[in-house]
Amino acid sequence: MEVGVLGPLELREDGRTVEVLGTQQRALLAVLVARRGRVVPAEVLVEALWGEEPPRTATHTLHTHASRLRRSQGVPLRAVDGGYLLELEAERVDGARFEALVAGAAAGPATEAVRLLEEALALWRGPAFGRAADLVAVRGEALRLDESRSAAREQLAAALHATGRAADAVAVLEALVADEPYRETAWAQLARALTAAGRPADGVAAVARASASLDELGLRPSADLRAAQQEALRGGPARTTARPSLPVPASTLVGRDEDVAAVDALVGTEPLITLLGPGGVGKTRLALEVARRRAQRHRSGVRLVELATLTDGAAVPAATVAALELSGEGGTTSTMLRRAGTLDLLVVLDNCEHVIEAVAAVVEDLLAAGGPLRVLATSRERLEVAGERVHAVAPLAVDGTDPAARRLFVERARAAGAWTTDPEPADVDRVVRELDGLPLAIEMAAARAATVGLADLGDQLEVDLARLEHPGRGSAARHRTLASVIAWSSALLDDAERTVLADWPVFAGPVRPADAAAVLEAAAEVPDRLVRRSLLALDVRDGRTRYRMLHTVRSAVLDSAPVRPALRRRHAEWFLDVARQADAALRTSAEPEACALLAAQVADLRAAHAWARNTDPALAARLSGALHVHATGTMNDEILGWAARLGPVLADDDPQGAAAQVSVAARLVVGGELRAGEHRARRALEVASDDRVRMTALEVLGDVALYDGRLDDSAALGLRVVELARSLGDPHYVMTGLSYPILCASYGGRYDEARELLARTREEMDRFPDLGPTVLGNLAYTAGEIEIEHRPAVALAHLERATTLAEQSGCTFLGGVARVSASSVRARHGDPAAAMAAFDEVVRWWLVRANRTHLVTTLRNLVDLLERVGADTAAAELWGAVVLGGGSVSFGAERARLDGARERLQSRLGADRFAELADVGATLDPETAARHALSAMASGPAGA
Repeated sequence: MEVGVLGPLELREDGRTVEVLGTQQRALLAVLVARRGRVVPAEVLVEALWGEEPPRTATHTLHTHASRLRRSQGVPLRAVDGGYLLELEAERVDGARFEALVAGAAAGPATEAVRLLEEALALWRGPAFGRAADLVAVRGEALRLDESRSAAREQLAAALHATGRAADAVAVLEALVADEPYRETAWAQLARALTAAGRPADGVAAVARASASLDELGLRPSADLRAAQQEALRGGPARTTARPSLPVPASTLVGRDEDVAAVDALVGTEPLITLLGPGGVGKTRLALEVARRRAQRHRSGVRLVELATLTDGAAVPAATVAALELSGEGGTTSTMLRRAGTLDLLVVLDNCEHVIEAVAAVVEDLLAAGGPLRVLATSRERLEVAGERVHAVAPLAVDGTDPAARRLFVERARAAGAWTTDPEPADVDRVVRELDGLPLAIEMAAARAATVGLADLGDQLEVDLARLEHPGRGSAARHRTLASVIAWSSALLDDAERTVLADWPVFAGPVRPADAAAVLEAAAEVPDRLVRRSLLALDVRDGRTRYRMLHTVRSAVLDSAPVRPALRRRHAEWFLDVARQADAALRTSAEPEACALLAAQVADLRAAHAWARNTDPALAARLSGALHVHATGTMNDEILGWAARLGPVLADDDPQGAAAQVSVAARLVVGGELRAGEHRARRALEVASDDRVRMTALEVLGDVALYDGRLDDSAALGLRVVELARSLGDPHYVMTGLSYPILCASYGGRYDEARELLARTREEMDRFPDLGPTVLGNLAYTAGEIEIEHRPAVALAHLERATTLAEQSGCTFLGGVARVSASSVRARHGDPAAAMAAFDEVVRWWLVRANRTHLVTTLRNLVDLLERVGADTAAAELWGAVVLGGGSVSFGAERARLDGARERLQSRLGADRFAELADVGATLDPETAARHALSAMASGPAGA
């Protein structure tokens, strides 16, 4: 037996359709198939069959219907405690087969993707589930499948375009925009496909048709659609310059012309190319050269993802998202990476081998769309991802009339000031042969040539490196080769240099000279000398000097001896001090610099916390406390998550762990788990022995009370924060605490009281001349909240100032809440098109940062706009999601607006239809509701 859901619901047996008699049995089957593999509670099925007023015999009749499906139709249905379970294999449902084919298309080359996607789309017979999609319990799954179909059509068009079949891509996209005239992404694809097919005038006309459709809704074309129009006007995509994301090479690339040409050609035709070779062979340098040459051939440029500093594979997706600048896209990291696959972008993933499984998963997501995106990876082992093409990077040639290894050695030795006359080629060849042509070894030996004659250098190599093996003969040999090079180079160092080299792997990422001096207890000039010997590299960004150790050198040094435990402790204690100093600076006008410093030091903060969790949990807890303001302000879920990992090693009544408990509480509140967050914060408040920890715990409790609508409690908690902050001499938290009574008075409708409190707070602010931009921005946000209902233009001015100050400080949380309020003002008083664009941005803002609490608040404000532009179906569904779906409480003016929207929607849709749609919304989690809302904004009233 098979089930068809890609169209009207049907059963098939031996290739023929089997009729399911009775509307209730068909409804029962539809709900069970929509929730295949999960137990469906009996009450859900009863409501699906009879609505809100089932007969007294409903449970018995349900059992009868289920028995008939099982006996007469052969449906593999099993009664379990409290419900029913459909035990149907995935391959027997056409919807599951469709999704498997689409996933397969994402993993292979574009030509194979076309075949699989055409096969997948041929399975469709009409809208998913047909009329059964009207059932509340089925609609969510039907909508998901319908959206997957549209996405697959776009994916097919992209694959056709990538294989040179632009005319066929045009046909697919014309059909799609005919079905979904408000699908802006499809219109942009169509314009580009027409341009690629040699029809740029039609591409321009396609943008005009799209604009006319959007204009019906009062919407303006997106930036991407406008870019597609400009490409059509130019007759093709713009040639853009490379973004400044690639490091500028300090020297020329020697002996790699053939490799560069071969890899360049592969990138032009294959989605994934892995440069494979031993450490020190020059994979990174080759990849960067290819990327530099190709930068202008990719419309979205080139991005470099440096993986060497990551020690945990779990950090790879987030690091890739950050490097690709995808934070505005919204959704999970996997979703963002898949969307990036539609961009004409070259992604260089450097040093993959130590996090290979995580990298492979990221690459699969990037290539899932089958679009123009290309990945160039460097690794000591294959990624083992479908479609991978490997280019082996060999050591440089050491034989011939002018071997590349000789040229590299001579060029680097001259740069180091080695000779004034040309060396004897035979002497150079003797050296590079001993080094087996390994570029890293050659560069280190060339640096030594400035102080040692070539003959002596060759003698030393014969003595110390006589047993060098060819680096291509296996991983163990590769390690021995590099370890021998490092050991030889180390023998030439003085004691101070040798100690610093051996201890450097304690650092996880680039570090400042001050970090090196403090942790390694080294004189300032020692790292500089190691840089000159090619054992350390300079990492100069924003005019600031940092040192880093190449991943290959680090591996070899660690092969000789692990990092000493005492050094690990000194490293952790130093970076705790760094975090504490930055935390103090975050509360002053130096906040932007402190925020940037912590962002740059995250690799070593991560390493310090990980070591301390296992060795000194109390130190790890103190580090979480020092990072709390930064992590909550920047909504850095990773840093807040470090505190959660302390749970197994610190009891919840341990005062040493109270600071970590507060970070866990804040993370729970952000994720929408208010009760759990409140419990954690109260527990931290009870056991904390430090007033600073108590102050941050009270802040979390004040937030929860505010989200719950317990305004008096929130105001009182804010004043307790003020009391502690004054005793600690912390103006930042004085001003933070004072904002709670102001907001609570405003949300309670006591606007004159709120304005009076704000005036007093401003007077107090004048006593603190060195406040940071976050505090000033928070005050501007508070002023805006007071005026939203009565003076929207004034409110917008305050909120825009808050947003500007948040951008200066790096406080993404403040930027987010200010954008929510500004979007709400525009939704009710401004241009609907501008409001749509603003809400689209801010919904994605919270999605990508996994902040469920503020996502729900944003969606509540969005109900007004959807209802205002006539997207009644979407507005009613969203109303159900944010009012009936649980989470924080809506109150005051916001609740009044929601109630008004409900009355207007009931009037236009009818009470029954509104209730049905609201019930659908109530079944959606906030993230799904947000994605539906984004789709509705893109589609407009007709599509909603």
